[in-house]
Amino acid sequence: MKLKFWVIPIIIILIIIGIFIFNNNSKVKSDIIIGYSEDSFGHSPIFVGKELGLFEKQGIIVEYVPFSSTKYSRQAVSSNQVNLVTGGANNFIDPISKGINIKFIAPMALAPSMAYVRPNDILTLKDLNNTSIATRVDSTSGYVLNRILKENNLDIQYTYVDIENAYTPLALVEKKIISAALKGAEGKEEFFKSGAIILPEWEEKGYDKRYFLNTSLVVNTDYLEGNPEVVEKFIDGYIESHRFMVENPDETYNLLQKHINAVNKDIISYSKEEVINSLSLLKFNLWVDLDNFLDYAIYAQENNLIDVNLTIDDLFDKRFEEKLKNAQYEIYKE
Repeated sequence: MKLKFWVIPIIIILIIIGIFIFNNNSKVKSDIIIGYSEDSFGHSPIFVGKELGLFEKQGIIVEYVPFSSTKYSRQAVSSNQVNLVTGGANNFIDPISKGINIKFIAPMALAPSMAYVRPNDILTLKDLNNTSIATRVDSTSGYVLNRILKENNLDIQYTYVDIENAYTPLALVEKKIISAALKGAEGKEEFFKSGAIILPEWEEKGYDKRYFLNTSLVVNTDYLEGNPEVVEKFIDGYIESHRFMVENPDETYNLLQKHINAVNKDIISYSKEEVINSLSLLKFNLWVDLDNFLDYAIYAQENNLIDVNLTIDDLFDKRFEEKLKNAQYEIYKE
């Protein structure tokens, strides 16, 4: 009887071990892991490629890891926990300057930045002198403001104020905590609803329609050196995603509307028209002049964010240059 008493627990343990081994063996191993922001239209080529299986059609297994902040995706790609990430170009200059094994391999989207002010208050760029501005020195908008002031030969002083995007219109118009806000174009409807306007000189000179490098693809170079064929296949799928977006705009709008509303769980519900308007503020690209990347590094050094000179070879892996250039001309005609 004692033998029979021990038989049942042993059988149960063996069954559990068997299930564990089966689950581990049956789990499909991915060829490449990509981290991305799932709630920003600037990353749309990844959403489209994922939803349509365009990367998998190149013969690779992709694992998709959404991140709520570029801070986390930057850490993940730097440690090779993910192999590729999407993000604003400004976010990766510092780790590259510190010798972390990451590089840009492709641009993704360009976008304008907006300078918002209260009506009948600040009219010109010069009026920004000795004010408080909602932006960060290490942000894309901070970079854009600096470059536009430099272009106008203005050496003015202002204080950076870091405010969450959702509260910035309130801080500007109602609370008057800040004098101006430099933000991406995606949130402009919220500023307009609050009563803010675009700084008059900014609008008069067309800076609200000038596109600057925004999101890009970044790779862990250790992974790239060990898996160049896989990364190239990912790039092939990336190109096909851009192609689909250009050739099938209506299907793209529907797909992105479904995606963004699922991500937001209907807390914020985008209409198709709002999706179209958001995409109209972005310019997707497969290739740009690489000086766009280099100037971010120059700006970072000028503002004491980094303390080394970086070259374009430090920043960008050019092995897919010809492929991306050809696709840029074929798809975007430029």
